[in-house]
Amino acid sequence: MKLIRSDIADELTYFWGGWLGLVSHPIYWFIWTYWLPQPYESTALRFFCSALSIPVILRHYWPEKAKQFFSTYWFIFLMCQLPITFSYLTLKNDFSGVWLVCETLMVIVVSVFHPSLLLFLSNLLIGIAIAYGLYFFTEGQHFAWHQEHLMYFLPLPIGVVLTMVFSYTIKQEKIKQEEIKQKSKLLQALAGSIAHEMRNPLSQIYGSLQLIQMQMPHLNNNEYIKDAHKVIKSGLQVIDITMDAIKEKPIDPDSFKLLSARDLARESVADFAYAEAEHADKVSVKGGDFNIMADPVMVKYVLYNLIKNALYYVKALPHAEIVISVMPAVNGVNQIEVRDTGPGIEPKAIPKLFDSFYTSDKQGGTGLGLSYCKRTMNALGGDIHCNSELGQYTAFTLSFPVVPAQQIEQKQAPNADTAPKPKSPLSLAGKIVLVAEDEKMSRMLVKGILERQRIQCLEAENGQEALELLATQHCDLIVTDIQMPVMNGLELIQTVRQRERTASDTPMPIIALTSEEGDMLGTAIKFGVNDYLAKPVSIERLAPKLRQLLAG
Repeated sequence: MKLIRSDIADELTYFWGGWLGLVSHPIYWFIWTYWLPQPYESTALRFFCSALSIPVILRHYWPEKAKQFFSTYWFIFLMCQLPITFSYLTLKNDFSGVWLVCETLMVIVVSVFHPSLLLFLSNLLIGIAIAYGLYFFTEGQHFAWHQEHLMYFLPLPIGVVLTMVFSYTIKQEKIKQEEIKQKSKLLQALAGSIAHEMRNPLSQIYGSLQLIQMQMPHLNNNEYIKDAHKVIKSGLQVIDITMDAIKEKPIDPDSFKLLSARDLARESVADFAYAEAEHADKVSVKGGDFNIMADPVMVKYVLYNLIKNALYYVKALPHAEIVISVMPAVNGVNQIEVRDTGPGIEPKAIPKLFDSFYTSDKQGGTGLGLSYCKRTMNALGGDIHCNSELGQYTAFTLSFPVVPAQQIEQKQAPNADTAPKPKSPLSLAGKIVLVAEDEKMSRMLVKGILERQRIQCLEAENGQEALELLATQHCDLIVTDIQMPVMNGLELIQTVRQRERTASDTPMPIIALTSEEGDMLGTAIKFGVNDYLAKPVSIERLAPKLRQLLAG
């Protein structure tokens, strides 16, 4: 029967408890016996307690059926190591000064191991009772208690209470961090599922547009087609950035470009998806201009987030407005301020605004937007701060480092002598590529791109069909979706690589298609995929990868 909860200690506590129990008892037995001899010391008890530590140290090797009883063993283990041993030796040494100190420390240590009052008291009192029974059994008489003995323990309750409060605070913080971690995992899984479902229809629309343009090239400059591509691209970028915010994906500085702060602010205001047309009239841009080294999508997403938050509070206020001020060289720092004349934020809430999952009184938010803004600004070498006055305004200030003049010149006028000369594209005519994709539109789009490169295309709706084709057809490269019925892309990649190793064949290049980056993509990379593409696939992204992988 499982008597004690398994969460009474964590892995680090088990580790140190086991090793300290194994080592400390023999050491103190030697000290109290030979170095600082005490009236009484028990060799048998010391080494018995040391031996009890071995199962704790070897806890990972317990049989599965026995592991359910480990928490009970841990409770008994602590009782033997601390209350029983220390109380018994204190009694046998007639409450000497050394053992009074040891007994006092023992009580405090037990309270550290058991922040729960019930567990602490039960472990301590049962242990002391057993120690007293052991003393009576060995001595044949009760211990002669004196008033001065009890006086030594009067300060103990205060020390125990303080220790338990401290331990409880630490435990609650651990619980809070674990809850945040679990919430983050759940949100990642949910967001990944939503991202996959959102990407699919966008990919279908994008694929249809691409196929129409392939069949009717005169539509390439059609404004409606361009607007549709812009909307799809914007939607996909929002999905990507939202997933990056949830997964706290590292920001790559290699993607940074030289940008105009004023242009970014104006584009953000113009491109923002306003729920009502009149909301756009509340937002304006003013000020000067300065240069930023950043990924434009990242900065625009930060501004989108601040505009969205401001509109949440001011959209119902008839005279409220949102002003984005571009302020170059303010005290040596470039700044963009997003200020709204809304209800303001309480001072006590401001320090928590950039914490993950903190939403203040805002309904329907995830609490990740401002934390992503903070992380993004830090990655750019800047920062974000908030100032607010209740009933007056709220202002978020983005600080950007000044871009050195030399770096601006290099970005604006690259050296023609050092620029690589364009190479004539490698002809892929005659190559054979197998496309494994269950979505017909995506398969047709990839096939259309391949045929424009004069590549022969083999089609399969799942991994099993792809393996059957590979058994009878020569193939130079595989393009496979990761999520498919019957046999998914991971199983296909793993099977192909196993067959190649068995036959000592040269590995065939494989490109994975995915609707979102995550654990499945990481597994695909481990299985041996050469490269990957996020859906929807475009000729601009697929063709270079084909040329690179088929160059040999």
